[in-house]
Amino acid sequence: MFDKKIVLLMFLAACSSTASPQKKILKPDVETTVVSPESEYKNCLKYEKKQDYDMALACYTRLTDNGYQKAYLGLAKAYEYGNGVKKNQNKAMRYYEKAADGGAAEAAMKLASEYGSAKDDAKAFKWYKKAAENGDASAAFALSHMYAAGKGVAKDEENSKYWLTISAANGFAHAQYMMGSMEYNRYQMNKDVEALTKAKMWLQKAAGQGNADAEKMLKILPLK
Repeated sequence: MFDKKIVLLMFLAACSSTASPQKKILKPDVETTVVSPESEYKNCLKYEKKQDYDMALACYTRLTDNGYQKAYLGLAKAYEYGNGVKKNQNKAMRYYEKAADGGAAEAAMKLASEYGSAKDDAKAFKWYKKAAENGDASAAFALSHMYAAGKGVAKDEENSKYWLTISAANGFAHAQYMMGSMEYNRYQMNKDVEALTKAKMWLQKAAGQGNADAEKMLKILPLK
């Protein structure tokens, strides 16, 4: 006759051997979405467009705290116009400078215009140059004029022509008209056919943008 204790131990062992092994629960990988500063900046602009100025201000501030200088443009506008914050022109100008230093051509143009209105030609030249170097065609045209007139910088015809060409190449209609006029004058002086070809090219580009002076000049060009 079996001892009851022995029987109980044998029963427990049998149950243990037939039990289903515990399955390991696998947790799904959690994907971390990394938002680029440029994408977040676009979100800031959306908040601003919707006039949700509190959210826009928080968004711009977060970006600037993380070193994204372009977002200072949003802060500058907020302080200039009082969007979500009390107006403060000094802060606005400071933030425009930070944005311009970070490559925002719009901010550099704003500074150039402000200093130009204040008759501070040297500072206006500085910021026009910054904007032009960051691809603003109208800034390049202004820079050409300043070199030609010696405003804020020594007169320099070569640099004036250089920035005029840059402005025209980047699509500024009046610069294209002036380039066309210069090439036409060169043609009239020495009957250089290449100059006439370039004149037509620039004038057609300007006229294509609705420049009335270019349209008039095209009508008087020789048919060659």
